[in-house]
Amino acid sequence: MTTSMANERRDQLEHYLQNVTVDPNMLRSDVFVEFLKRVQLDTFSITAKKAALDVLLPDGRSMEVEILTSDTAERVLEVVSHKIGLCRELLGYFGLFLIRFCKEGKLSVMKKLADFELPYVSLRSSELENCKVGLRKWYMDPSLDSLLMDCRAAVNLIYMQAIQDIQEGWAKPTQAQRQELEALQEEGNQTKFLELSREVRHYGCVQLDPCTCDYPEPGCGAVLSVGNNEISCCVTLPGDQTQHVVFPMSRVKCWQVTFLGTLLDMDGPQRTLNQNLELRFQYSEESRWQWFVLYTKQAFLLSSCLKKMISEKMAKRAAENPEMSGFSRCRPWEKTAITPPGEDFSLQVVLLGRDLPNSTEDISNHQGATPLVLAKRRGVNKDVIRLLESLEEQEVKGFNRGTHSKLETMQTAESESAMESHSLLNPNLQKGEGVLSSFRTTWQEFVEDLGFWRVLLLIFVIALLSLGIAYYVSGVLPFVENQPELVH
Repeated sequence: MTTSMANERRDQLEHYLQNVTVDPNMLRSDVFVEFLKRVQLDTFSITAKKAALDVLLPDGRSMEVEILTSDTAERVLEVVSHKIGLCRELLGYFGLFLIRFCKEGKLSVMKKLADFELPYVSLRSSELENCKVGLRKWYMDPSLDSLLMDCRAAVNLIYMQAIQDIQEGWAKPTQAQRQELEALQEEGNQTKFLELSREVRHYGCVQLDPCTCDYPEPGCGAVLSVGNNEISCCVTLPGDQTQHVVFPMSRVKCWQVTFLGTLLDMDGPQRTLNQNLELRFQYSEESRWQWFVLYTKQAFLLSSCLKKMISEKMAKRAAENPEMSGFSRCRPWEKTAITPPGEDFSLQVVLLGRDLPNSTEDISNHQGATPLVLAKRRGVNKDVIRLLESLEEQEVKGFNRGTHSKLETMQTAESESAMESHSLLNPNLQKGEGVLSSFRTTWQEFVEDLGFWRVLLLIFVIALLSLGIAYYVSGVLPFVENQPELVH
């Protein structure tokens, strides 16, 4: 394999893994999660061992928990919730985030850690300074506060986060609201405090760091607050004037995240942005679809927030419409793939790499193709192919079906052992069909590793040797007629 072919194969694999992690069927699989854990550990040369992790609470305190470096964010969240007394059935309303402290003492939420991410590895591998793993509530609809009021630990968390958001300037109460909130805080009346907070502007929203946008013209500064089913944007115009723009999620059709690492060195407006991620969303204005483009390092956090708002909107519709009752049992990230009648929603992730210019993948619609089919089409690594074959066979047998229904049971895998052999993952390997499949896979690997022409040459040499042995034994030249037989 040439260098260019290896680079292309690597880019295809990166692109595939970026998209396949959004597939809810893959995220429910212990096998695939175990594979992703190994990839993270191997990439940063970190061994699985016991470690201490400081988790930042909303009130600014740090809580140390004993974990394994191979523990996923889902597992670490369980450990933290158990330590603070958070009800297990409410885990789905909270999440772990990568939080950075700026020089001015302000905090910045950089990203939401996915369930399969390893917090210890993410923290060690982060290029940003002064980062910590933090616990925050993870829902964008403030009315969901009411579902947590029966759990004392949950109320404490959202109460502390409400105070923090007001102090950080993310939630913007009026002067009268601020005075009343301060009085309730002095009284320690958390319930009334949260009830009043829900009336505060931008309460429950996530505010992003100042970034750059192309609205109303390229190069304008912007500060975004995302939540409560809208995107609120404060744009700084060239004349230092500000303009507030609000995009309701009902007007947003789709969005996409683009990696601009290879474009920053080129001539053009991106050269001066000093940002390597772009998020653009399409919205409706005066019966026309337009794009709003943002250049921010928090693009994936923003994408997660948009997806969460769609998820909560669909869940609310499911509760109101009995015909969508099956939808209400989905996991949060599954709900975005269901398009309500009359709406066209899609989530796109774009990777512009070395050999993949302008390559776009719509991850909400694979035209019915399974991950295994997609992997074979893209020619990804043989280890991934074997993993997906094993996974698909297990899915057919029902081994992984219903393993994780997150918001109902929040069950998590306890096994920390690594995969030792692919044969252990395949329950049909000892059967006739499994042996045939194993032989075919082994032969394909042999041809791929050695090369097609080398294998062909090897077969030719073996054939010549066979003919030579046959002549030595019988004295008869193969394929030649009318020759005397040699008698020993």
